Amino acid sequence: MQVSVITPVGPRWDPEWLRQAGAVRSVNEASVCWIVVCNGSDPGEVGAAIDGAVTVLDSGPTGTARARNVGLAAARTTWCYPLDADDVPIPGGLDLLLAACHREQTVWAAAQAEDVAADGETVLFEPPDSLVHFGSRIPTGGWLDHYETFGVWPALCSGATVFRADVARAAGGWDEQLATQAEDIALLARISHRHPGAWSPARVLRYRKHPGSVTAAGLDVAADRERVAYIRATLDAR
Repeated sequence: MQVSVITPVGPRWDPEWLRQAGAVRSVNEASVCWIVVCNGSDPGEVGAAIDGAVTVLDSGPTGTARARNVGLAAARTTWCYPLDADDVPIPGGLDLLLAACHREQTVWAAAQAEDVAADGETVLFEPPDSLVHFGSRIPTGGWLDHYETFGVWPALCSGATVFRADVARAAGGWDEQLATQAEDIALLARISHRHPGAWSPARVLRYRKHPGSVTAAGLDVAADRERVAYIRATLDAR
């Protein structure tokens, strides 16, 4: 297997949405190992809802970051791809990310996501500033620098990224101090602090907006600034 897709499944989950996320195994050319980590959900029920080969783990109700780290520890592949249980991968998106890494000889890559309504069909909005391109490469430190320049993240969610598993482990994995509040941004910031990344303006993911989405309530600028200060302070400590 070339890529481990790591998917946390919380206590409130939709079987159909989970199956849509699992389509990442069939629509990409890359060999995929799907690791589903139950984060407050029942492993038996989750496993029964999935067709085909999957590794189902149980992290307990410990938060999304911890669940992702359990999946990362279990990954036996070169690359890992974080994909939430309510997101929809765009056909070929994972291949595009891996191709960008290979082309630019980097250990991680980011692309764009698009927001959709809960039904997975209606595009809600695309913040224009988030579409600012880096060219083909993200410079070292570029992830946070982009936020501090434009006030938005250059991609909408971690499901629009892929990175080498060993690099993610060396960076300390997802930050469990941040729980579900930008722990994905913190990991990518730590990776980009040491490694340039590949960038693509292509859409690779549909991020489903619904009442349980972290971003559904809108942006909290003050909280974002606090998170950025925390991430900056931890960059050299990991």
